[in-house]
Amino acid sequence: MNLPQTLPNQVCPICGGPNACTPASCGDLSQPCWCRTVHFPQSLLDLVPPSQKGQACICQACVSQAVDASQPKPSL
Repeated sequence: MNLPQTLPNQVCPICGGPNACTPASCGDLSQPCWCRTVHFPQSLLDLVPPSQKGQACICQACVSQAVDASQPKPSL
């Protein structure tokens, strides 16, 4: 099976920090990556600028913040 070629973009399109994307780092989409085991909320994906959609991975910090923000807060 031929996998698409990765783009060498290792910068998060939301915060500008490193995205720790293994496939982008090594150029091989068959390599495992942290992003395959997490849920990306649509509200987070909506923050990616149109020019970066499908071009760069969102970092773990941005995903964690978005997931935390989407969780209901306990009432005191």
